[in-house]
Amino acid sequence: MLEGEGAMNDIQQGNVQAPSVRVEDEAGRPLSGIAVLFALPERGAGGIFTGGLRTLSVQTDARGVAVASFRPNSIQGPFQIRVTASIAAASVTAVINQRNFVPILVEVPQQPRKSSRKGLVLGIAAGAAAAGLVFGLRGGGKSSVSTPVGTTTITAGGPTVGPPR
Repeated sequence: MLEGEGAMNDIQQGNVQAPSVRVEDEAGRPLSGIAVLFALPERGAGGIFTGGLRTLSVQTDARGVAVASFRPNSIQGPFQIRVTASIAAASVTAVINQRNFVPILVEVPQQPRKSSRKGLVLGIAAGAAAAGLVFGLRGGGKSSVSTPVGTTTITAGGPTVGPPR
């Protein structure tokens, strides 16, 4: 996989991380013209490819790369994109994990300014708390969503799917 693993898709803006894979031979050389099938879930969180389809077949380019752009649906939650590369009678399958979400924006009402030092301290504390809340919700702090890190290579005797070398 090149891109898309652990991606967060903004349902409101329609922003997605298009999944992309690279197909290589056993020596790590890119394979062009290989059929790669991307499949989104039939139900629940996911999306649709061009034409409202849940599957998309793409040929790898000269670099051995296949990319599948899609639009997220309106359902929040995790989902998997199944990716299958086929050459001759062999096929290799991988899974790309993504999540659809609706961003949360929190507005904190402004407090009237007070001339006393006590009012200033409370205003600073409220502002810091709001900034921490917004920072945490925008991904700056700890998150309950885990993002897998690393490289995935799938080998099935012939072609492999993995990052560029």
